[in-house]
Amino acid sequence: MIITKERLLCEFFGGRYTNLNSLREMMRMNLLPKRIFAALVIYAAFVFASCSNNTSNPTDASGGASGGSGTASVWTLGGSVTGIARGLWADGGTLYLATSSGVFRSTDTARTWTQLVSRTQLGLAGGFEAGVVARGSIIYVGSSDYAFFSSNSGATWRQIRSGLGQNYVCEGLYLSGNRVFYGSNLGVGFRANVGDTTWTRMFETGGLHNVKAFFNHNDTLYAGYDIGMQRSFDNGTTWNLAPTTGLPTTAARDVYAFTRRGTTLYIGTSQGVYASGNGGNTWSAVSGLPTDDDDVRALATVGNSVIVGMRFRGVWRSTDGVNFTDYSQGLEQGARTRVKTFAVMGNVIIMATSDTNPTIWIRRVQ
Repeated sequence: MIITKERLLCEFFGGRYTNLNSLREMMRMNLLPKRIFAALVIYAAFVFASCSNNTSNPTDASGGASGGSGTASVWTLGGSVTGIARGLWADGGTLYLATSSGVFRSTDTARTWTQLVSRTQLGLAGGFEAGVVARGSIIYVGSSDYAFFSSNSGATWRQIRSGLGQNYVCEGLYLSGNRVFYGSNLGVGFRANVGDTTWTRMFETGGLHNVKAFFNHNDTLYAGYDIGMQRSFDNGTTWNLAPTTGLPTTAARDVYAFTRRGTTLYIGTSQGVYASGNGGNTWSAVSGLPTDDDDVRALATVGNSVIVGMRFRGVWRSTDGVNFTDYSQGLEQGARTRVKTFAVMGNVIIMATSDTNPTIWIRRVQ
């Protein structure tokens, strides 16, 4: 934690005065004698020196964002949950996690979790297979048996299958604007308006492909699947094949994740990470990532940093968007094998690894 004089005084006065100039103005007006001002600065320094080692609350970032200087700048363990991780989603100060055994919620940046519903409560044999998305009190979660929906923050749930036509296993969920996007295991993508429970068919890939990821980049929607991408310029109403120029192999066209940094779009594939600076028309490989076991399952952007989660080779980071270095400090070796998904809250990144039980990790990105 970096503690400035301004921060000390702001905290000491309960947020009433935001900087030293406010206090100096009080002195000039004889509202605050110099002796009292000096004593307060010294006392506040002692108070915050004694508190600066407390890292249990990572939710003190500026601007109302969750995550902040209370979280360690190496990976540390979060709260325990059960099942195999499927997806993470951040909605304001609330995190949602879908696992093979249930849906969980955290309001303290992944330190502790509350289970909202289990697969047995919903009568699911196969469990939750994909991600979770939420906005306010509305939650969607993908499963092996259609999708499930809650309109009251997880208090009650119901299955939603209208418009699907058959039992498409959900492979990916995404929320952008006023729409939720549903990727299936049979190469078909669907959409619904947020709060609705009827799905509309968007596209077909022409094969039995897993539609695993969606992303909005500069008002263009992308859908990634086993052999390429589809993209939409009208919020998912119409779709066309996206170019794969620069993606040299079938593995490089097997898309699992997206993120962006400025105007650059990134995809995580079964053969590393590729970047495009022209809206996905052409692609080029980034530098510094391992070239063996280079299966990428998760991407995120925190500030100017692009974070890569690899299935077998840990976590990597780039601060220039091009060159990547190892970012696995603090992880146990066993947890580095199966990075599944990321969520971002302010300057804090939360990671779920998917082994027999998901392990939640937290890191402040500096």
